Amino acid sequence: MTPDEMKDEKRERILEIALKRFTHYGMEKTTMSEIADDLGASKASLYYYFPDKKGLCLAVTEKLFEGYFDDLTNKIKQSKSADSALLQVLEVRHDLVRRHFLFLMYFKQLHDNKQLEQFLDNRFRLREKELVADCIQEGVWNGDYEVVNVAEAADVYLDVIESIPMLMFKRDNYKLPDAETFSQVMRKTLVAAHYVIRGFHKAA
Repeated sequence: MTPDEMKDEKRERILEIALKRFTHYGMEKTTMSEIADDLGASKASLYYYFPDKKGLCLAVTEKLFEGYFDDLTNKIKQSKSADSALLQVLEVRHDLVRRHFLFLMYFKQLHDNKQLEQFLDNRFRLREKELVADCIQEGVWNGDYEVVNVAEAADVYLDVIESIPMLMFKRDNYKLPDAETFSQVMRKTLVAAHYVIRGFHKAA
């Protein structure tokens, strides 16, 4: 293994350990010292790869979203209709939030952090919107949908499947939900998603 390969492997290991910590305890309650201890390394070696916790957090977020998009792209490719592809967006999104709730909710509460907002928009929202727009466009080409502004329709769909869970989580001050709460969130969001998708279809 070359030195560059060893460096890349160490960086990936740091990201994996940090994600586990952030997922179980939240970012605010996780220290760089704890991550270094989990790695069995010194804090100095950790800072060699990431100068501060914010930089590490952004790198972990990027890795998490890359996995999300890989999974989502595969599920969309396997879908047999535009409807099922759009519902896959909801399901994969819901699974991401369920598995990494504490970490993701930390970002949602940082409304005053413009740099972080821009990072999330560029690395997550825009890419997600493109995938959803592709699903809707496919429905238009297949003759199932009658949508004039595909980009606007993609925005509406994403706003709906994001805002309902966030409103429900906000009621509990973003505390970690139990399994039943996650199920309720999924059910309500699924109902709303079906209504939006129905609006994309051509009138009978």
